[in-house]
Amino acid sequence: MSKPIIGAVLGLALGLTIGLWGTCYFGIVDWLSRVCVVASVMLVFQLLGTTIGATIGKPPA
Repeated sequence: MSKPIIGAVLGLALGLTIGLWGTCYFGIVDWLSRVCVVASVMLVFQLLGTTIGATIGKPPA
């Protein structure tokens, strides 16, 4: 697998973990709010992981 894909998968897993932890820590009760928080955190970490993976996987110039 290419490094951007690995970064995206790791970012999704990390985002899911942090999103679930955040909903429990901040005591979010409404289910729609929980879904929105977890989805937005997963999106941010997926993009961050993909960017880092693409930067690391780039061949030297």
